[in-house]
Amino acid sequence: MVWEKLSDPLMHLLRNAVDHGIEPSDQRKAAGKPESGTVRITASYEGQQVVIRVIDDGAGIAYPSIREKVKQLQLTSKADRLTNEELADYIFYPGFSTRQDISDLSGRGVGLDVVKEAILGLNGSVRIAGSESLPGTEFVIRLPLTVAVVRALMISIDNQSIAVPLGDVKEILRISSEQCADQPEPSVKIGHELLLLYYLSHMFDAEKTVPWKDESTATFTTLLVDNGDWRGAVVVDQLRGQKEIVVKNLGSHLGTVRGVAGATIMGDGTVVPIINVFELFQRAAAPAGETLEDEAHTDSPDADTGALDILIVDDSVSIRQVVSRLMRQQGWQVRTSRDGIEALEEVHRHRPDGIILDIEMPRMNGYEFLGAFRRLPDCGEIPVVILTSRTGDKHRQKAEKYGANGYMVKPYNDDEFIALVKRLTHRLNYNSRGDDQRTDEWKSLFSLRLAGNTAVSP
Repeated sequence: MVWEKLSDPLMHLLRNAVDHGIEPSDQRKAAGKPESGTVRITASYEGQQVVIRVIDDGAGIAYPSIREKVKQLQLTSKADRLTNEELADYIFYPGFSTRQDISDLSGRGVGLDVVKEAILGLNGSVRIAGSESLPGTEFVIRLPLTVAVVRALMISIDNQSIAVPLGDVKEILRISSEQCADQPEPSVKIGHELLLLYYLSHMFDAEKTVPWKDESTATFTTLLVDNGDWRGAVVVDQLRGQKEIVVKNLGSHLGTVRGVAGATIMGDGTVVPIINVFELFQRAAAPAGETLEDEAHTDSPDADTGALDILIVDDSVSIRQVVSRLMRQQGWQVRTSRDGIEALEEVHRHRPDGIILDIEMPRMNGYEFLGAFRRLPDCGEIPVVILTSRTGDKHRQKAEKYGANGYMVKPYNDDEFIALVKRLTHRLNYNSRGDDQRTDEWKSLFSLRLAGNTAVSP
């Protein structure tokens, strides 16, 4: 059954790779590639999922063409601000195609929405992976093991047993309320990483008090979950150990229930649902191209600096989400980039009023971006705030040397963070002040470092 439903999507992707992806031999030769193109299909197990990749070494995704098509079809008012990752989601929009002519080789006028629909019917997912720095295109298909013996973590919620595939759980931790923050979104600091925080019991009873707000609860059990595309922290009430279970398909009546991957029957005859934590906590059925970072902002009465345009540069999806929401609560416009290269492309398209910048990122790190950014015309006075987990003075001094105006350490205090951004961007309105005076003011702001809720001078 799985193969019957998967064979057509795979054939569709193969045809697209040959027709749309692989360039003519003369173009490949001019680009320094072998005259013959290559399409590879790989399959592997990752946790309790089968991962299938279809990879070609062709010309890659034509993001400018996708952006123009999105504008033409008026699918969103944010087309100019969408990242390449967000644009890629529109490829799966029903009937979406950038080709003017219909080909007998590839989709024959049928878009990739049929591929996504077939894979969603198997409770799977499909996305475009890869990097602009690498040639070609990579489609990643993830399918759950629907009939198998798996090792699961047994959880109890209000005397109801629930199973979580152990392969989805990267770590089990005990965390305290001091590690958690509730604004703008519930989040927790684990190591040097800030993760979105969820309470599993809220899926069954939204009125229950979350543990990090309960003064009688010192610590609570948290699962760190990661499927390669999404990472988060899930608080559970009670653990009941591990078991090997047989996964049963839910059939056509219950197979579409979101977040439930199947069920198992225990020795006493009890039916225990097996949950998919990633489906439970990712946003349900969003329109193509709309991500968590695109949620509508809420105007704030404190937005006294006007509608600022803020660019957030960080390779962590969770950090981009949390900081974006905090900025949008002020009534500001937010754009995001995953590394310095994407950020430079974004800056060339539109100059922001301020930049929130991580240090450690792939392809181009924060220091490299700062050096290139400050050399651009009209970018000398745009304030840049470093947001990092690095607490050492050498990192702060290096950031200042490269032209940063502020330095914030995770976890940060929301009010202090917003105040710093407001004050830095407000300085741009006082051109009558001398350069030396403004430089001294920026340096005084730069010396603010936050550890938890405490401001300290270096």
